[in-house]
Amino acid sequence: MTTLRLGKPNQIISFEVAKTFRGQYFNAMLQEFIESYSGVVSLLDQQEFQFPSMNRAHSLQMRHSLLARQAIPFMVTLRALDEVGSSHAPTLAAVIAAHTLTLTHLDYHLDGAPPREDNSATAIMMRPETAVSYAVRMSFRSAAMLSSLPFGHRIISEAIDDVSGFVLERMHEDWCGRFKTDILDDPQASYNDYIKSKESRLLGSGYWDVMLRSAHISARPTLPLPENLIAFASNLRRLRQLVDELHDACEDIESGVITLPTLVRCINDDRFRRNLCESWDQGATIENLSPLSSDVIAIMLDLISAEIRNAHEAAACLGAEEFHSLVDVKAAKAVTVAADLGFAMRLTRRD
Repeated sequence: MTTLRLGKPNQIISFEVAKTFRGQYFNAMLQEFIESYSGVVSLLDQQEFQFPSMNRAHSLQMRHSLLARQAIPFMVTLRALDEVGSSHAPTLAAVIAAHTLTLTHLDYHLDGAPPREDNSATAIMMRPETAVSYAVRMSFRSAAMLSSLPFGHRIISEAIDDVSGFVLERMHEDWCGRFKTDILDDPQASYNDYIKSKESRLLGSGYWDVMLRSAHISARPTLPLPENLIAFASNLRRLRQLVDELHDACEDIESGVITLPTLVRCINDDRFRRNLCESWDQGATIENLSPLSSDVIAIMLDLISAEIRNAHEAAACLGAEEFHSLVDVKAAKAVTVAADLGFAMRLTRRD
C-alpha cells in the first residue's frame, strides 16, 4: 500500500503540505482500490425504485467524492486483514446505503447549516419531505441488501444499529437542543461531560466506526469484533469531530448548536457567555461573531493533538500500518484547519 507521511516527529507542517498530503492520500487509496470501489458504485447505481421522484432523489445523492471518502476505512480494514476488496463489494454497498445515503443529507436539516456549494464531497441538501422519505426508503433497501448476506444480521445489530442508530439519535438530540442555554449555566461542568460522556457529541460522526466494524464482520464473520478495533474507531470519531468543531465554531453558534469551542470560550469569557444566553433567551440569533481567541484555539489544538496520539496508540495495538494512515489523513485535516486560523500545529507521531 502507498504510504504517505506528514513529516518527522515534532515537525511543524504547513497548510500546503497538509492539503497536498490529503489529496495524494485519497487519490492513492482510490487508485489502489478502484476495482473494488467501481463494483460498489455499480451496485448502488443499479438500485431502482418504483416512482420517478425517488429515483431522482437517489441519483442526486450518488456523490462519488463523498461515497469514496466514506468507503476508504472499509477498504483499508480489508487490506489490513489481507482480504480482496472486490469480493466484499455487496457488503460495502449495503453499508453505504444504510449509513451514508440514509444519514448524511439529514444532517443539514437537523444541524441547521446547509452544505457549502463548492464542496463536492458532501451530500446534497433536499427538501425536508424528500430527505425524510429518501432516508426511510434507503433504510428499507439497505435492510434488504444486508438480508441477502449470511452475516448481514451481525452488521445490522453490531454496526448499523449500534453506530448509525446512535448518530441519528445524536443529530436529533442536537436539533432538540438548538438555541437552548441551560448547558451554559455551568460551562465547566458541561465541558467535562462533553469530554467524558459516552453520549457526547464528540461521537456524533460514525462512518469511520461503522465501516471498520462492517469490514471486520464481512472478512471474519465467525469472530467477535475486537475490542481494540472498537477503541480505535472511537478515537477516529472523536478526532474527526474535534477538528470539525474547531473549523465550524462560529457557524455552529449561528445555527444554535453548542460545541466544545463554545464551551471553552464561555469558560474563559463570562461576558461572551452572558451575551450569548441573553440573545438566545430573547429569541435572537447571533451573526458576524468575532473570531475565536488564541487561547481557545490553543486549547482545541491541544485536545486534537492528544487525540491524534491516542489514535496512533490504538492503531499500534491493531498491528497494521494501514490503520496509522487513517489517523494521518485526519491529522492532515487538523493541520489545514489550524493553518486557516493562523496557527501552526506541531504533530507528534511514531516513525
